[in-house]
Formats: sequence, structure tokens, C-alpha cells
Amino acid sequence: MAIPSTGQVSLNTVKNEFGDPNGDGQYKLSEYYRDGDNDPIPNSETSIPGNGEISLGDFRGTSAITEVYYVRKGQTNTDLSFNATTENQEFDSPAFAVAEITYKVVQSGTSIQVYAWDGSSGDYEDSYYYQAASPYSVTDLSVDGNGTTQYTSNGSALLIYSNAVGTSSGYNAYYTITNISGTAPDLYPPGYSLTTSTTSSTGQGVTSSGQGIGVGMTAAAVVNDSDSASGTSRITWTFFHGTYPTHTAKFVQFLSAQAESEEDDCYECCVHTDMLVHTPQGEYHVSQLHIGSEVYSYNFETGEKVIDTITRKRFVRRDNEVKVNNLVMTADHPVYLQDGRLASFNPEETLSSYNMNVDQLVIGDKMMTANGELETIKQIEQLEGNQPNFTLYTENGNFYASPNGDNSILVDSVIQGDI
Repeated sequence: MAIPSTGQVSLNTVKNEFGDPNGDGQYKLSEYYRDGDNDPIPNSETSIPGNGEISLGDFRGTSAITEVYYVRKGQTNTDLSFNATTENQEFDSPAFAVAEITYKVVQSGTSIQVYAWDGSSGDYEDSYYYQAASPYSVTDLSVDGNGTTQYTSNGSALLIYSNAVGTSSGYNAYYTITNISGTAPDLYPPGYSLTTSTTSSTGQGVTSSGQGIGVGMTAAAVVNDSDSASGTSRITWTFFHGTYPTHTAKFVQFLSAQAESEEDDCYECCVHTDMLVHTPQGEYHVSQLHIGSEVYSYNFETGEKVIDTITRKRFVRRDNEVKVNNLVMTADHPVYLQDGRLASFNPEETLSSYNMNVDQLVIGDKMMTANGELETIKQIEQLEGNQPNFTLYTENGNFYASPNGDNSILVDSVIQGDI
């Protein structure tokens, strides 16, 4: 717990935060210099001097916590990691997806700054990449003819660390990566105009033009198959200078790449790509959600709408679309009626494709909705053409979808094959 940034600070307050430096039960303010070894004062607490004059006021707003997790943009005072996720689907060919975070370290005046971008998205066609600053928004990548992401300014990046180091030159930097769980990340070439950072303890000079590194996960799927890679790791930047204090910046990062390769005739029950899905963050297009996204589903055991998680997602094109009131989906996609029954426009196809016995969906049926009311089916229309669709699988096996977000319909989330 940090020392308050305002108000009176006593030696006892400092002792409670930073402990007994010498383990002798004797407490003097002169024992609490920042000595460069984080013992007991972290190097990041630059308001506390390393020598010379020291006062209790120097300790306002400081903390003994050395593991500082810099978080996603717009979310402060939490330990959420900066993350990146990609998903990719290709027809009649292998597919791959890359989830990458690219870092850039620059010297700006007397401060050292670290920026981060979402990096490469693998195959570009039919690939969706999610901005870490907002988990449900698609990032518009700028890519040159060689597939290299172009970083034209720091304004397009997330500033995740800035520290006034007291001098405008002479600092070197190096990084270490520690795997916490899952798949260990791979290293990628740095972004445009960046020199490659180093893992060597000798470091590399930090300049205004910057140095950088890409950290990522890759998943590759053969035709009509899927593959994924995910993991959590910590990247630690160390900034050091011959006569100035050493500083460290630690970031926890989660990366997840999901590749889904589909054949044109692969049958999945789906909702049309234009449909919206009901989530705790609002209504989002089904194409913008990904594995790990939170959505609402219905728990039939407890009889209530709950927050659920997407565990699988697939993209297919189907030529058997129907429009039920305003909800567009495949003819074999079951929806939930007022008594919990499942019904589809084509029950025979639902049985053949997914081994599910469901009722015939007819005008007059009443469908379950997100607000607990029932929506009466007044119109069913068969649509023509090969349409893009997405199917989602959740832990409860259902989710809410609608064309405009007014009152979503509870639909099943059947996915063919093993989950």
C-alpha cells in the first residue's frame, strides 16, 4: 500500500511501508536512501534521493511494491495486462494468425518513454486484430509493401511508461522476458525505423529515434482445422547510466493467436456478420468479438442471464440464410423459445449436421430475449446468396444476438465437431 501523496508523513509511516532496512530494529531516515538495489527502496521511486539531503516529504506517494504492471489504456490503478489477440480464417488453404505487441523505447528530453503497439496480424484477408486499448475494436494497421507495420508517430501508440531520469543522454537499455504461463513468446523484427533492442546487460543507447522489439505468438492451421497459441509473460526493461540511478519498467502481457481454416462447404450454424452480440460492454458486431471476450448468456440451471466467455469462434460462408423478424442466421441455427425449447427453420438440417433434435420454427412462436421478455415471430424470410457468418461457442452454449441491439434473441452456439 502506497504512502499517501498528501498530508503528514512520519518515520513510522515510512517504516510500515518499507520495513527495517538493516533488520536491527533501529530506524533512521538515513537508512532509507534509494541505493540502486531496491533494498528497500525501488529505483522507480525517484523522489527519494540516493544520497545527500533527505526528508520525510520525499516519501509522499511512494510505495515498496517493485512489481509494477503497466496496464491497458483507459484502465488505471489495476493489474490488468496489456494484451493482444488475433484470429484468422481462410477458405481452402492453411491459415495462420500472429498476435504481437511491439515496443519502442525513446529518450524524450530528460525522460525515458516506452510505447507499445499492436503489431502484425498474420494473413491480412479475413483477419481481425483487436486493439489492446479497447478489447472489442478492430485496429486499422498501416502496412508497407513488404508487410512491415509503419509507425509514423508515437501518437498512434500507447504510452505505457515515462520516467524523468534527470539527463537527456547517456542512458542504455536492455530487456528480459520471463514466461509466466502458457506458451513462451517469440521475438520478431522491430517496427519501421527502429533499431533492434538487446538482451545483453551491456545494453544499447536510448536515443530520440528509439529502439524496439516485437513479441508475439503464432498459430498455423491446416485446411478445415484450427490451431492456437497463448501465454502470459513479463517483459522487463532496465535503463542504466554510469552516474545516474538505474530504473526498471515491468509489463505483464497476454498474447493469444487463434487460426481457423475452413472449407467452403463446412457446415456450422451461425449468425450473419452484420448481427450484434449482447455483451457487458454493450452491443458489438459478432466479427469484432474473439476468444476470451465476455458476452451474456443464459444459465438454464439458475434461470438467469449471466456473464459468459467465448471459448471458440469460427467464420464460414453459408447459402441457407433466413431472416426471423430482423435476426439473420442460418436456417439450421436453433433459437430458444419461451419454455426453453429449441427450434430452427430447418430441423432436419440441424439434426443431420449437429445431431440435435429441435422443433420447427413457425410464425407465432415466442423467442427468449435479453431483457426477459418474449418476442413473437411475425415474419420468416428465406434469403438468397452465399453470406458471411460467424458462430460463437460459450461456456453455457448460448448467446444473445440481434440486428440493432434493442433486445437480443437467445440463440444456441452449436459448433460442429469436438470443442
